[in-house]
This record gives sequence, C-alpha cells and structure tokens, in this order.
Amino acid sequence: MQRNFYSADFAEQYPIRILVVEDNPVNTKVLLRMLKKLGYEADSVVNGELGARAAESKQYDAIFMDLQMPVMDGFTSARAILASDKIKHPIYISAFTANVRAEDRKAAAEAGMHDFVAKPAGVDAIANMLVRAYAWLATK
Repeated sequence: MQRNFYSADFAEQYPIRILVVEDNPVNTKVLLRMLKKLGYEADSVVNGELGARAAESKQYDAIFMDLQMPVMDGFTSARAILASDKIKHPIYISAFTANVRAEDRKAAAEAGMHDFVAKPAGVDAIANMLVRAYAWLATK
C-alpha cells in the first residue's frame, strides 16, 4: 500500500519524539527539514556522547544515529543508550549512515540498533522508518 507521507497529519498519525545524532551539519539540516515536512520537530546533537546524555535526560521514542562521529561513535552510543539504567522506556534506534556495507549493517544490529537507513535518504525512507518505529513501540 502506498502511503501519502506528505499529508499534513503524518506526525499526528505516528506521534514519535525524535532525536537526531549526527556530526555533519549539512546532513543534520537536511534530515531535520525532511522531518519537518512530515510534521515533526526533532532535537539534534553532534556526537554519540551527547546523544546518550540527551536520551537519558528527555524521553525520545526514536533516534537516527550516525555511525562514525567524533567523541563517541554511533555503535558505542547505541549500546550506552540501550544499557542505561536511567532510561525506563523503549527507544527505537536506527543507524543513519552512508556506510552501507553488509558488515556495517551487521555491526549496527550487534550494537542493538533496530533499523538501518542509508544516506542519502529521501522522505519515503525516513517516513518508512518512522512507521516501523511506531509499530515496534506499540508492542512495548
């Protein structure tokens, strides 16, 4: 079934609090703009350490996680978030990366990430990930 991702009520149909963990300012700006088209106001941070801290201080439902970042990479950040005793709610973490080799997908899954979105991603790929996140969160 083809979804209309550009409908004004997409974010209302799939209410999700989103964090973007990405060190590249252009990638961040593009992703935030796509999320805004879908009706979301997401937060963003520039490295995995700040991502882990943000996830502990505010309740996010989904995280777009770059894999290669300074200070703390996405793999380490995802592990820290998922192991944190300060986080009492489920969080759906998706790799958001230009590294699309099979070993990158495997490493993301081994780090506990639930999904994998390859850059550059269009609005359809972003929206599909959010639909999967919403469905997963509904089972928790």
